[in-house]
This record gives sequence, structure tokens and C-alpha cells, in this order.
Amino acid sequence: MHETASDHRPLAAELERELLFELRNFFLEHHSSPVDLTAKMTSTVSGFLVTVRALLHLKKVQVGPTRRDVVHAARAPLGVDEVALHEVLDLKEGRIFPDPDDLERMFARYLDTVATAARVADRLGR
Repeated sequence: MHETASDHRPLAAELERELLFELRNFFLEHHSSPVDLTAKMTSTVSGFLVTVRALLHLKKVQVGPTRRDVVHAARAPLGVDEVALHEVLDLKEGRIFPDPDDLERMFARYLDTVATAARVADRLGR
């Protein structure tokens, strides 16, 4: 049997929904811990970008090889917050060291970006 891109749409939508659920619950439990917020964002962003790359593939968008290429390519077709994702990547790469208030703001923006991608994935899955 030959698989098509549309065969993977429900999977992409499910992955986005699961990450969104996980991040929302995590924020409710750990919002006051800068160490935990940092760890959660930096441990999930790469996997999230793999799913974003898959969504872009389903939308027939060409993407370069790096995570930052994925972020840039996703801005227009998926409506994700490019700045938020670059900040999380900067955090992961040790380029920035935000204070606790900024970490909460970053986490909220990251959560919103995952929610945006989940909505796009849901629409593609229909």
C-alpha cells in the first residue's frame, strides 16, 4: 500500500495536541520554577520543530536543514511566533539567560505557538 502525505495528517495533529496538553499541565504545576520552565522548553523544542517540519512538508513548503530554517519557514504558512521559537532555541543553546519573569513570558509565548501549530494540524487532519 502506498502512503500519502494525507495519511500522516491525523498523526501530526495528535502529536501537537499531546504536546499542548503536556505543556499546559506542566505550566500549571511548575510556573514558579525557572529551572523547571527552562528544562521543559529546552527539552521539547526540538521535537516540536520536527513536527512543525512535518506540517510544512504536508503544506508543500520547502525547508532548509536547520531548526532555525524550520522556524523561519513556519512563520507565514503556519502562523507561528517566530520570535518566541528563536528565543527558546537561544535558551537551549545557552545564548540567553532570562530572569524568572521573562521565563514565564517565554513559556506562555511558546505555549501559544504550540497551540497555533496544533490548530493548523487539526485543520490539515480534516
